[in-house]
Amino acid sequence: MMSGRDRASAALLVFFIAVAVTGELYFVWNHARLSESHSIVARGFALYARGDRAYYNHVTAFELGLETFNILFTQPLNLLILWGIRRRAAWRYPLQLGVCSYVCYSTVLYLLSNHLSGYAEMPRHDAASFAVFYLPNVPWVAGTGWMAWDAARSISAASRRIEKEAISI
Repeated sequence: MMSGRDRASAALLVFFIAVAVTGELYFVWNHARLSESHSIVARGFALYARGDRAYYNHVTAFELGLETFNILFTQPLNLLILWGIRRRAAWRYPLQLGVCSYVCYSTVLYLLSNHLSGYAEMPRHDAASFAVFYLPNVPWVAGTGWMAWDAARSISAASRRIEKEAISI
């Protein structure tokens, strides 16, 4: 039986993978014509454009590259972490620490770069626009931040056990 922490990690990973293979993949394939599309996913990006037009009608190579990397590189690693959780594999913790750290970092970097630009791609600087910009990013900052901390804690606990065993020999 999985621990509560492992169930939470698995649920977050399933969520991240689902978003990547639906919304983010749609964005990568249709980034040039999002504003012309009337699909429910395109309407979601139109709503998000209230906070950041770079994910709707002002797409640059940065956003396209970020999402392409996330789909092609991060999601296979997320699947591997999920498999490691299921198998209770010890190697899962260093992988989880690395992947979750860089996802949290890249999300914070995206948010910070927008802040430092004065939210250049935010059409109106009002409370609703800031909410639309920040709230959808919370799972990637808080979720991956927590998963990185959890992995670091598990690695540290294992290291302490090994150290105690080595000292007692």
